[in-house]
Amino acid sequence: MRLLLVTAWLLFVSCAIEGAQAPLPTGWPSVLQFGIADAPGGAPVLAQAVPGGFRYTYFSGGVNTGAGWSTWNSPPGDYATLYFQESITNGLVPVGIYYQLLQSTPHSGSGESAEDLSNFGNLLTMKAWFADFTLLLQKAGAFTGKTVVLNVEPDLWGYFEQAATAAGGVANVPGQVGACGGDVVGYANNVAGFAQAIIHLRNLYAPNVLIGFNASIWGTGWDLLTSVPKPDDAKAMAMGQQSAAYFASLGAQLDLLFGETLDADSAYGQIIRGDALDWFQSDDYRHLGEFDANLSANANLRIVLWQTPIGNTLMQSCNNSSGHYQSNQVEWLLDNLANDQLADFANDGVIAVLFGGGQPSDTQPSDADGDGVTDPGPIAANPSSSNQNPNTIQAVLGAAGSAPVFAAAAATLTTPNAADDDGGYLRWKLYEYYQAGPLVLSAGAAGASQLAFVVQPSTTVAGSTIAPAVQVAIQDTTGTTVTATAGNITLALASGSGSLLGTLTVPTIQGVATFSSLSLTTPGTGYTLSATAGILTSATSAPFSVTTPPLPSITSFAPTSGGIGASVVIQGANFVGVTAVQFAGSAASFSSSSTTQCTATIPVGATSGTISITALGGTGTSSTSFTVIPAPVITSISPTSGGSGTQVQIDGSNFAGTTLVSFNGTAASFTVNGAGTQITTTVPGGATNGPITVTTPGGSASSGIYRTGISPNPTASSSGKGCGSGWVSAIGILGLLGAVRRRHSTLPTRRAHCDDRSTLWR
Repeated sequence: MRLLLVTAWLLFVSCAIEGAQAPLPTGWPSVLQFGIADAPGGAPVLAQAVPGGFRYTYFSGGVNTGAGWSTWNSPPGDYATLYFQESITNGLVPVGIYYQLLQSTPHSGSGESAEDLSNFGNLLTMKAWFADFTLLLQKAGAFTGKTVVLNVEPDLWGYFEQAATAAGGVANVPGQVGACGGDVVGYANNVAGFAQAIIHLRNLYAPNVLIGFNASIWGTGWDLLTSVPKPDDAKAMAMGQQSAAYFASLGAQLDLLFGETLDADSAYGQIIRGDALDWFQSDDYRHLGEFDANLSANANLRIVLWQTPIGNTLMQSCNNSSGHYQSNQVEWLLDNLANDQLADFANDGVIAVLFGGGQPSDTQPSDADGDGVTDPGPIAANPSSSNQNPNTIQAVLGAAGSAPVFAAAAATLTTPNAADDDGGYLRWKLYEYYQAGPLVLSAGAAGASQLAFVVQPSTTVAGSTIAPAVQVAIQDTTGTTVTATAGNITLALASGSGSLLGTLTVPTIQGVATFSSLSLTTPGTGYTLSATAGILTSATSAPFSVTTPPLPSITSFAPTSGGIGASVVIQGANFVGVTAVQFAGSAASFSSSSTTQCTATIPVGATSGTISITALGGTGTSSTSFTVIPAPVITSISPTSGGSGTQVQIDGSNFAGTTLVSFNGTAASFTVNGAGTQITTTVPGGATNGPITVTTPGGSASSGIYRTGISPNPTASSSGKGCGSGWVSAIGILGLLGAVRRRHSTLPTRRAHCDDRSTLWR
């Protein structure tokens, strides 16, 4: 009974997962697809085996080494253009494995994880990384409307996951992101900011690109396939959930995830690395499925398995020599197309399988080593040959319907006697898969596919905030808002003149972005806005108008009087598109901070009178006058010298309202006559030689030099204090020199000479 209950529970979990399929990525094929790592020039042949399938290559070499992918063809970056074009021309979807950070310099530290993390923290390296990644996006973005898929820094996300677990979250794993400036300025300098910046760059330069990060089966700290002891079902499920939570914490709107089987042929792992666990057993496939199913369901993303080994145990070519290692993944997936393995993987969220080992000596779907090994003689249980004799692979697999593949006249890698490292096994099995009719994928939950304006922009006054706030939703193909989808939506002016102002990129909440600060600067009709968000279908708003604002009105200004150069804050309404501010006809400099406030500076030559403001709506004038206070003028002082307590008479004009009289900066007591033409003041104690300054609300005026008999404090030196301090310094220096040089010689005698100008050594 206990066994029956456990079995029933597992069936329930499996059914629940299968019913919770994530949406297919936008533009993804409706059938389970396969692909192969393929070098430039191989697309025409590959298209025979995987029609409509995938083809992938590495973009590697390091971003600052001088040997990165961008240097492989000329002009720089043309390698990407040529590879993408060749793939698309032959009906294949190009996939790029962007693997650059580890191979960049300085990659300090012990082990790949430390080297990756050290490069992530290096400002110059990360600046070069963002420039290099942007170049790849620009090359991919040139193929408008054609899907390109990128697996960005595959192993890095596993190392990040382990570092985040140790540090308490992705925000605690530091690196250089926003500090790099440019397009990524403002993003957090940590792992989460890095993930979000990658999606931001994709949105800017290549909306046709699908971005995926690699969910390493060891990123949780436990290797799903090679750890000892191996995980059980519950552990595999928990690892998938843990990995999903990690990717969700990045806050990046990914399109898919990449998943793993192994990075090398099983026999390579056994013979070269001494790891017998690299041979897949039925439990391994079940655990991989449980991991993927829980990862996909909880992250709400489908999975592409990649770097799946190519070797087999049937063909004589796979004789466990370099380039010809055996493995059993292809047989498990494709040897019997009537089995449920592919359907199980599809139910677990897998939407494509890409073949190609990650080690240089792994088995390849071509004669990668150039050794021509085809039928070297059977080993163990792999007696099948690829040549045309009674023991041909046609006899093993059946020749019905396979003439296009096995035609000896066609000098391609799909002919029976071609020197494929795997004996042509993978290509033949893929051909059979597509000939039999590929597996149709579940559409899954309704996925995000398009944008829609759910609150349209309404007619508004130029310079005023559009109300109610414009709202744009992420929707599926039925027009239903996908509330579980998060991301940024950006608005732009699609038609009309002038500028669209406000916060133009807004994150969604429950699938809806609200733009609450939009305004337009220029009146007109036929305005429309456009909304974009990555690869989602963009949306255009309904037309609306922008009307001319009313005549500007001035309600108050402060202060109400002031001198030339003073600032005046003007309050009012409809200060939209201000072009001029005048004081009684004299043009002033100004700054307009809002539609209700403007700050102006009283210009030279201004006189008392009204203030006027000219804006889009016309010219408005104040109802009251601003009083321009003239600056004081000093015509004479008498006497022109005298010590403390001396009474001095200052003659001139505009002295009314004087607030300060000073002798070379020292404040003095004073009185002003009723006409504002004469000031009587007394030389204050401590005043030194210098000008007399009179300050009023209209400004300041200064006289010539008034001599009190006291010189100002010296700035460079003096006859007493400077000389003394010079001696102290010299004595200190001489003492030090003596201590250093005493055992070598006697210091020469030095004489100090001091006068009232400087300290000199002779």
